[in-house]
Amino acid sequence: MFGSQAIEVAIGLVFVYLVLSLVCSAIKEGLAGALGMRARTLEEGMRNLLGHPETVQSFYDHPLVQGLMRGQSRPSYIPARTFVLALLDVIAPADAAGLKTVDDVRKAVASLPERIRRPLLIYTNDAGADLEKLRQHLEDWFNNSMERVSGWYKRRAQVILLVVALLVAAASNTDTLSIVNTLWNNATVRAALVQAAQETAKSAAPSTGAPAPTTATGAPPTTGTRSTDQTAAATPAPPSPNTLTAAELSAVQPLIGWSRVWLRGADSRSWVKKILGIVLTGVALSLGAPFWFDLLNKLVSLRSSGVKPEKKKKGT
Repeated sequence: MFGSQAIEVAIGLVFVYLVLSLVCSAIKEGLAGALGMRARTLEEGMRNLLGHPETVQSFYDHPLVQGLMRGQSRPSYIPARTFVLALLDVIAPADAAGLKTVDDVRKAVASLPERIRRPLLIYTNDAGADLEKLRQHLEDWFNNSMERVSGWYKRRAQVILLVVALLVAAASNTDTLSIVNTLWNNATVRAALVQAAQETAKSAAPSTGAPAPTTATGAPPTTGTRSTDQTAAATPAPPSPNTLTAAELSAVQPLIGWSRVWLRGADSRSWVKKILGIVLTGVALSLGAPFWFDLLNKLVSLRSSGVKPEKKKKGT
């Protein structure tokens, strides 16, 4: 009995985390879009990669890159092939005589600043006279750099998500300690949450792996061949805030929100517990909706399977 009740409490708590994580993720994505975080992080990565302000500006002024821009906003994503073609044309501009050779690129590279000249000379020397091999080297160079840029974005987005999660937890009075206590002692509320959690879990197939990092944090896609499609396909996507039903939302409602009665009667000890509970909630929400959706599926599956009965011993 204890095991079943504990699992139901865990399911209810995880479901509350899931619903509020969806809200936090939506707010975080809105802030990232309003602040142009993806484009600014990508531009920082380009400055780090090319290492010279004039080269970076010439690259962004190239028609191939300009075509990716929306108005005056810098692009938040550049395909690897576009990067290579634009960079080669900036270094050794094409003319009516035809395509440039590797030797033309090598000669043009010699006049560039040291920061970008050395890696480009290494790539041109290794390519020999094979222009396609040089392009592949530059694509790999770009892809490796974009993986670092994705890491920068993920870390920054995680900080924003943590701040948003703490604010949402405080504004909604989502106190983990109070929720656990309510779920343990109130069978009606617990049953409603478990039912809502089961309905939500039915929206996707059982999870088979850890959530893709790009889904949890919203990092910009890495370009080239290093795709996360297979990882994302193995993990069911969590619902969006718009797809949650009224029944699912109403199940969470009794556990959140501030009470005037509590505020009037709260003493210093109650506030310490309240702050601790809200901080725990904020940290939990910052893990992201994919994490909680994956855990919810596992807990619902565990509850459905139940405890296997012990086999009777022979001769009894």
